[in-house]
Amino acid sequence: EAEARDAFGLYEEIGYEVIYTSTKANMNIDALGEHLAGHITLFVGPAGAGKSSLLNVLQPGLGLRVGELSQALQRGKHTTVGACLHPLDVGGYVVDTPGLGMLQFSEVGEVRLDACFPEFRAHLIGCKFDDCSHVHEPECGVRQAVACGDIAERRWESYVAILGERED
Repeated sequence: EAEARDAFGLYEEIGYEVIYTSTKANMNIDALGEHLAGHITLFVGPAGAGKSSLLNVLQPGLGLRVGELSQALQRGKHTTVGACLHPLDVGGYVVDTPGLGMLQFSEVGEVRLDACFPEFRAHLIGCKFDDCSHVHEPECGVRQAVACGDIAERRWESYVAILGERED
């Protein structure tokens, strides 16, 4: 669990609720089920992340096809080929989706990417320019927050990488 907290603890710090689960250790499956009850939830992630495996444990009897990680590539193989809505005994539904290869951000549209990073929002007012990209402009509230540790540098780096993909 320590490895998972290292990877995802940052998201808890910025306000996302994270439920650490394990299908192998049967860890927090009931807690996840309680959280999903009464909602329609979309399971999204890379191929081999364990979306179908988690759903099989969460809702016994589904028998969804799962695959092993490719030993050569150390990544998942696509076993789920289409999105499928599954009812949960606890109430609600989960949509199991095929694994993602690569996200495309070109269609974020008119929504500013910076607004998609909740930890940026409080610092946007500190930017000198209304159209600040938070990459190179002087007097940028977001970059100042990164410099003083109020925003994690790796989150800002993710933002810059996504921004670069959108502009390509």
